[in-house]
Amino acid sequence: MELRRKERVSYASLFDAPSDEEADPAFSGAPAQEAEEGKGKGKARAPTPSSGESDIYEPEPEPDAASDNALPSDAEPSDASPPPPEEAGSPEEDSDTPAAPKPSGPKRSRALRKLFQRTPSPPPDAPKRVQLTRLAPAPPNKTSATHQAKYSSRLRPVSLYFPPRPRRLQAEPEPYGFAGWGEERETTCAGAKGVLKRLTAAHSKCNGGPRWELLEDRAWFREITEEDMRPRVWEDVRLRTGGVKVISGDEATPYLPSSASLTETGAPQPPPPIACHFGHFGEQTKRTLHMFDSFPLKEHLPSHSHILNAGGPIHSLAWCPTHPTSSLSSHGLTHHLALSPFTSSLDQPTVGQRSRLSEEKGCVQIWAFGPQGAKCEIVLCLEDGPAWELAWCPLPADDLEEKKGTLRKMGLLAGCFRSGHLSIYAVPHPEAMRKQQQKKGKGKGKAGEGTAPNKGEPVYVKLEPVVRLSVDDAGCYCLDWGNSGLIAVGCTNGKIAVFDIASILKDPSNNDPILRLPTHYFPAHQNCVRTIAWIRGPPQGPDGALQTQRNPTMLASGGHDGQMLLVDIRDCVPAQVERMRDWVTSVRFNPFSGGPIFVEQDYRLKHVSIAGVNLGRGTILMDALGPIWDFATSDYHSCLAVASADGAVHLGSSAKHHAKGYPNLLYMLYQLDYNRKTGEYRMLENLKPREARHVEEAYVVNKKRQRAQTRDVSEAADGSAAPVATGPSQVITPSTGAWSPQVGIHRVAWCNGSGLARSFMLASGGASGLVRIDWVSGTWIKGNMPYRKIEVLRGEVHGVDDDIQDQEEDDYED
Repeated sequence: MELRRKERVSYASLFDAPSDEEADPAFSGAPAQEAEEGKGKGKARAPTPSSGESDIYEPEPEPDAASDNALPSDAEPSDASPPPPEEAGSPEEDSDTPAAPKPSGPKRSRALRKLFQRTPSPPPDAPKRVQLTRLAPAPPNKTSATHQAKYSSRLRPVSLYFPPRPRRLQAEPEPYGFAGWGEERETTCAGAKGVLKRLTAAHSKCNGGPRWELLEDRAWFREITEEDMRPRVWEDVRLRTGGVKVISGDEATPYLPSSASLTETGAPQPPPPIACHFGHFGEQTKRTLHMFDSFPLKEHLPSHSHILNAGGPIHSLAWCPTHPTSSLSSHGLTHHLALSPFTSSLDQPTVGQRSRLSEEKGCVQIWAFGPQGAKCEIVLCLEDGPAWELAWCPLPADDLEEKKGTLRKMGLLAGCFRSGHLSIYAVPHPEAMRKQQQKKGKGKGKAGEGTAPNKGEPVYVKLEPVVRLSVDDAGCYCLDWGNSGLIAVGCTNGKIAVFDIASILKDPSNNDPILRLPTHYFPAHQNCVRTIAWIRGPPQGPDGALQTQRNPTMLASGGHDGQMLLVDIRDCVPAQVERMRDWVTSVRFNPFSGGPIFVEQDYRLKHVSIAGVNLGRGTILMDALGPIWDFATSDYHSCLAVASADGAVHLGSSAKHHAKGYPNLLYMLYQLDYNRKTGEYRMLENLKPREARHVEEAYVVNKKRQRAQTRDVSEAADGSAAPVATGPSQVITPSTGAWSPQVGIHRVAWCNGSGLARSFMLASGGASGLVRIDWVSGTWIKGNMPYRKIEVLRGEVHGVDDDIQDQEEDDYED
């Protein structure tokens, strides 16, 4: 195909409709003989070009500007036919320029003429343009919808539920909120007209963590009342004193983490201490931590973080919810964290292989975090073995006071254990256990009941579960609470089970096997269900109204077969969202983005919208530099925390839509490093933020494409072409899975269910046994809060405010 020459054309001619020769490939200038040969063979006959038509394109001559009847350059095409020569003189007759040959074929359609009539006319002094005619065919379209869906950054976060009477903070809270619950007040609904738009714009200008101005509880539970969004539940479930047995430290040794090596007699040894370096880079100091040790990180650098040692690899951790009416301890408000360590680094169980009760022993550590620091208060010695996953009841289930013959409980803790059971424990409150030990210490303790623990040691307790459930042909591997009475469990055979816990907890002593069967039990994956999450959005009735008093009906799951599934338990038919050649290690529901978030291949997080406006659309939110083990979402803010195998915890956002001038930066909270020669760790702080890898890749590809389309050559001294020296190319951040297994961060969890003032708390732990508690607070881009005041941002003031106008002017300048 030949390329035609360049020619100068007028600005107005660019708005002319193409002739039929250019639009129809039949008018290709083919000889008339070929057209006649195709006659009668079912082919369309091409008309013979007129004798005045040439194969070389010749532009129409421009009219003479001096002529009185010349057509101006900015004149719009007319719908009417041109007047005959005897009525109106044509420009060709009045000027000396020869007339151009008239194109053959039918005239342009009326629709085309109307279309070009609506085209705006150019200014009179518009410059001439140069165009190329009949160029080579365009390259394939690489910006199609299927190509951009995987890397789209146009996220439109739409919540499935907006509380009608939400609450917000009045001022920025102190770190960890030990002094009290925090000052809250009622505010406008986030779904109100204009408020959602402002909040969405504010989320896009927040980096590095949540901001107190944007905090709001958007969680939905069917137990919500007009007075309380998170009411206290299960006050009738009591923990009897006879069901709690305190044992000594020697008796608790088989349940605790141990060393990889045994003694000469075959007895387990306590885990070795961990040596880790803390502080600024280049100024770090070595510190040794034994099991149950903890210290504040401010001893080495300015920080609000705390470090503790659980003694073994951490595979599950969860914060215990509290209620505003819960009484404060003598030392202030205390938070409780549940940890589930494995026995040692050599403990590598087989997925799907169930152990008998008491065959494998495990423990759950209850750590109290208060103004005095972190301390292990209680160690639950369990016969179910180590836990695959732990989860507290999402609503507060603590007791206000003790009754005769019972102990005050702090909540209901559910877990999937090595024995294959789903067990729910009523965990005793540490203060109640201390009072009981003080009473026993005054009297004569019986043999075997244990004595008061030494100073600094936890209380070792053997506890029986309130409820223990299982399925016959598989083991329970993962779980998620839908509300205080509904639990979904992923099994090792690829099936999903849903248990009605509300009916069982009403009478825990009732051992009716029919009552303890799952209400739903259906196949979903080809093998083990790795992770599961409820879509906590209220179902809709036939009239479209939200049925807030019913249970949720949708589940999201991921398995070892690489499938990401969505299923409605009303029909139990799974729908595949995507499939990859790797495990789906985690899935979580985020109420701010309005859909589940999956761990995708290439170490990315992908959000799938459930809202009707973007139903089924997938968006890449962020990525990590190593395989992702887990990530956490919050009911109070849109910030994401990602735990990966490279020893780092990354921070991102699930409600940050694409905005020009505001890059979506990913922040690394910290990174753990390991020296294989010395066996020591180091913790790196204050790391530089970065952009997502697919953004960097797109930047590099665009730069290469620009270089290919331009001629980077210059003239050498001898007149020959010499290459032009280009600048340094953009380096893509490398990502790999070749990390030492000792540095992997396995679990991360935001503090949910303890009020807005404590939603900044983040706990993370991994294979080393070290657990870190952080206070994560974000910043505004350029240091300016959008709309200046929180009352304007939340729509609490009526009318047009000067701050809104100033903010719009600033956005226009940006």
